[in-house]
Amino acid sequence: MTSRYSDDLDLVAPEDYVPTTLHALLMHLHVSDAARDVQEAAVRGWLQDHPAGPAMQFTLRKFGFGHLIGD
Repeated sequence: MTSRYSDDLDLVAPEDYVPTTLHALLMHLHVSDAARDVQEAAVRGWLQDHPAGPAMQFTLRKFGFGHLIGD
């Protein structure tokens, strides 16, 4: 008998999670409902230690945070 459930999910530990979009990052940093200046400070701090991948760069630019990556 085979299980209909698969264990091929690529799960990571919470401390190893790296958000790939601005929305996911704001949720991860617990600032999704915060004021814009609070969000910018949190994102700026995160970007100091984490490179922004293509999806992150796209969403940062799309939602007006592009200046945080040099745009």
